[in-house]
Amino acid sequence: MKNKWNLIVLVLALASTMVGNAQCNQKNKCVQNLAKYTLLKSYNIDLPERKGQMDHPDEASYPAILSKGVRYRLAGCPNKMESNTDMVYALYLGNDLISTNRSKSGKIYAALEFVCNKTGVYYLKAYFVEGAKGCGSASLSMAK
Repeated sequence: MKNKWNLIVLVLALASTMVGNAQCNQKNKCVQNLAKYTLLKSYNIDLPERKGQMDHPDEASYPAILSKGVRYRLAGCPNKMESNTDMVYALYLGNDLISTNRSKSGKIYAALEFVCNKTGVYYLKAYFVEGAKGCGSASLSMAK
């Protein structure tokens, strides 16, 4: 019963999150191999080119309530017609980086999976390498 309640709260919270810019219509184009996962939410990522030299490029940020003990998959893909670079995305709990698709060596992976260790409001943050203008999508799924 508790797991059903957590799932209902999670789905309602994800349904109420903000939607990305409609000019970049990539939604659901990045749903990958859902044989073992259930799609919870997909996000449009549409960012302008970075202006000037700053430490961090512009990023999209979306909240999601995640539940302890659940395996999640976060996948993202840039629209290569509009972006000449890769999309980096990461999950944060407060200011703490939980996971990212970019390794320390700079390799960028198509998806990341993790088991949530703490129920709370997490933030999916996404940006394009070197602050390039970009359009893409990301999807959040949970294990069946």
